[in-house]
Order: sequence, then C-alpha cells, then structure tokens
Amino acid sequence: MAAGSWWLPVLMGACGLADPRPHAVASPVTSRAAMLPRCDAGPRPAAVATAVPFGLFSAAPTEFHALRAAGFTMVGPWYVPPPDRALLDAAHTEGLGVVYPLGYPHESWQRAHTIAWDEAQTRAEVGAMVDAVVDHPAIVAWYLGPEELRYWKPAEMAYLRVAAATIHARDPQRRPVLSYQANDRDAQQLAPVVRWLDIAAKGTYVNYAGHREARAWVEWSVEQLADASAHGQRQWLLPEMFEDPAGATDDDIAAWVRHDVLAGLVAGADGVLVYSGWRRPGFTRYDAYLDAYRGVATALGEHGLGAALLHARRCSSRQLRIVDGPSEVQFVAAGRAQTRASVHHVELVDADGHWDVLVNGTADTITVELTPPPGGAWVYGEAIIDGARLRLSPWAVAATHEP
Repeated sequence: MAAGSWWLPVLMGACGLADPRPHAVASPVTSRAAMLPRCDAGPRPAAVATAVPFGLFSAAPTEFHALRAAGFTMVGPWYVPPPDRALLDAAHTEGLGVVYPLGYPHESWQRAHTIAWDEAQTRAEVGAMVDAVVDHPAIVAWYLGPEELRYWKPAEMAYLRVAAATIHARDPQRRPVLSYQANDRDAQQLAPVVRWLDIAAKGTYVNYAGHREARAWVEWSVEQLADASAHGQRQWLLPEMFEDPAGATDDDIAAWVRHDVLAGLVAGADGVLVYSGWRRPGFTRYDAYLDAYRGVATALGEHGLGAALLHARRCSSRQLRIVDGPSEVQFVAAGRAQTRASVHHVELVDADGHWDVLVNGTADTITVELTPPPGGAWVYGEAIIDGARLRLSPWAVAATHEP
C-alpha cells in the first residue's frame, strides 16, 4: 500500500482520531481482561490485512529500500537536521510513511532544559512547520517535541496542549500526534501528557532500563500506556537499538528483539517505533539489532500474524498450565514490586483462522501445556514440541495458526 494511506485505518479508524479529543475505546490488554469470550462464540470477524505500523527512528535514506522490503512501514523521526522534502520524497518513493518531527527546537531544549514560549508564538511557529509540509503524502504522523515534557510543570503541559491543537487545526487529514516519554513513567505520570496526544508512547528500552532478565516489564509498560489513554489513544512500543549489551551473542539479541516486539503487541500495543537507526559511535552491534528487527517485521507480515494481533477478536478456549519452570516473574517498576505471569498467552480468531501466541518473559526455560492442544501449524518463533507440551527457551515466542 502506498505511503500516506496505510495509516488511515490503523491510526484513525476505530479511534476516532478525526477528533483531537477522540471518544474512549477499550484497550486490549488481555492479561488483565476480566473475561474473554469463548473463541467459538458467535461469527468470526472478517480478516483485516492492515500491516502493523513498524518504524525506525533516524533511518538513513540509503536504508529505505531494504527496510520496506523487510516489512517496515515507516521511518522517522529525526533530530538534526530536520527532514527536508527530498527525504520525504525518497521515503514516499519506497512506499514508506514518515513520522515527521516538529515543535520546540530540540537543541534549545537540550541546552536549557526549559521552554521559553508564549501561546501566540507557538501557534505561529508550529503552524508554519505544519504548513510547510502538510501537503506531502509521505507524512503519516507528527512527532511533537521536545521529548520527556515534565507532567508536573504546568507551563510545559500548556505548551503541549497548544502545540497539539495547532497541529490538528492546520492538518486537514488530522494525522495523529505523538511524543516520547521516559521509560520509567507509570500511568499516573503519563496521563497528563497523553491526554493531549493521539498516540501514547514511552521508551521500552528493556536492557537500558535494567530489566534484561525480566522482560515481562514490556507488558507492564504497555499496561501503563493503556491506562493513561483515557481518550481512545493508540499505544506504540518504542524498543531499543542504541547500545552494546554486555556479554550478548547475536542469538541473544535476536531473541530479545523477538520477545520485546511480540510481548508488546500481545499486551495490546498496535505500533512499533524502534530507537534508533543512527549508527552512533561505539555501537558495534548495530547490524545484529537491525537484522533482528527486520526479521520480526517480515514475520509479522507472514501468515497474517501482525494483522491478527491488531484486528482479530481476542478470546479464550484453552487452558495453559506450567509444567516446568517458574509461573511468575517479578521485577520493580515505578518504585513498586510487580508480578506478571511468566508466559503470556493470547488466542485470536478471525475469518482466516485461530491463532495462539505465547511469549516467555523470563530468562528461564519453561515447559507449558495447552488444553485442548492447538490443531494448527506452528508458524513463527522457536519452541520444542513434545505432544501437547511446548518447551519455551528464555524469552522465546511461538505462534500457531489453525485455518
């Protein structure tokens, strides 16, 4: 699908993003759902072929073709210099959407870490930024800076409100607005920021945030975004790609990337924006990470897995039992002890079939049993199958599809 069109059903459709303050919709955080319907209850919904929005910060134009071929759907934002129309044209030619950065100057924020602004100036300056590129079909979302605005600063929240409203007013297509929030922020801290945005996003840099061995922290992160989204905002996952992990092999990196993306989507996120495509000095594992993200982007497009995670009905027809290994994983987030199931399991149904997706959020090998066992083929991930039992290696993901 051409850039500038794939985002319409995903980013605007059911959320009502034509309104800058859309009506509330439930977020599909299945691990905390009170009661899911049985998978055989009622007719199955139609299958939807929309791809998962999957992007890369600071992607170089020389990478655009390979990214699109692998299944990426978007690129950006960039910090300095801001993208020009030639870059937008290059992305559009390759069929990639652009997450376009605008707002308070990144350099000024980094230097002073404060915002000197007034309402009239902000409306004029942000409006001019939108006007300069609003006609370009590559743009699929607006990335509003500066990042990590402080929810406890009334002036910064007022700036965010005015800037977001200006973008909405100047863009006839009402493309969604997002901004970055810090890894450790919980729902209460995110809510004052997210209320003015259309997409809720925060860092989910698992290793950087200290959760390398307890990657179920990704699930907690998506829960915080969902709980902060009182006005129907979408939730995007922002996984890491910027520093060398100590003592890690390429296989470790591939397993972490698979886990983090699938765990986020299973928990209810509906977009992925990887930070970052800049080949920063000293980052020697860039290619290992990029290869892993390309592999996941490709896999989401195969067999309809990504579309099912976005659009299929979540349901329940099987029981999962831990046969061997821990049943829970514990970690500390936002200063509080957290406990999550060691294996997150979701069932999905649509007109194309019945999916089971499992994610091991621990550093342990875990054997599980599904009753009744899935009847379809295991189409993605890595697992050792022994009859009705499934052995999941550390951080493993596995998906089965029964037409």
